[in-house]
Amino acid sequence: MKTERLHFGNLTIPIFRSEDKVLWPVRAICNQLDIGWILQSKKLKAEAYRTVRVDSRLLESPGMRSQECLEQQDFERWLRSLNEAELSGQAHEKVKKLHARVFYKKQPLGRTKPEPADILEALTWWRIESFCFADWSTLQAGVERAFQKSFGCSYYCVTLDNLDRAIDQLCVILFNLKKPLASTANERLYAAFERLLTTIGYDTAKANSADVTMVLNTLEQAYAENKAWQAS
Repeated sequence: MKTERLHFGNLTIPIFRSEDKVLWPVRAICNQLDIGWILQSKKLKAEAYRTVRVDSRLLESPGMRSQECLEQQDFERWLRSLNEAELSGQAHEKVKKLHARVFYKKQPLGRTKPEPADILEALTWWRIESFCFADWSTLQAGVERAFQKSFGCSYYCVTLDNLDRAIDQLCVILFNLKKPLASTANERLYAAFERLLTTIGYDTAKANSADVTMVLNTLEQAYAENKAWQAS
């Protein structure tokens, strides 16, 4: 039995794969989603879910133990059954994100290459983790809203042929995330270079005439500021 992990945001959902079957360990997933396991365990029994027991060792539960799992179809049915009345606000947000991964992705979980949404989510999370003591979930939601507004669709609707453009757009958003305003020409020049290097790093965006003009103007301003400072 092969153990795999589904990553999205700051969550890591464990799954088991056996030949063509995917098994979801419900208790470990409940712990990740901040959902009370006792209530869900009763629901599985009362509604006659077909559970499969798998002996495995997960980081979420040290030591070898029996994991109560659901096959793909039953897991989707259980996930749809969760409602806001039995979830906390935090759990509801996590369940929404898992919904997007389970129901809107048709490719098998064992794919060899990440999908566009995986790459965009990884870039987002890498950036927001740099903010210490920040509300990461709020930052992540804000970035996703800004991306959808500027790009015209969510991460999950980005296709491979649009991935280059999506990465460039996301990098601009991430660069400007809580970026302090530059107060001097030297700082503006440094910020301009950093933005260009960040957004052209994937060789997807090219500096346009507006970028060149802005850099030249800022260079002149920085030169004038330095000359004035040296003369003082």
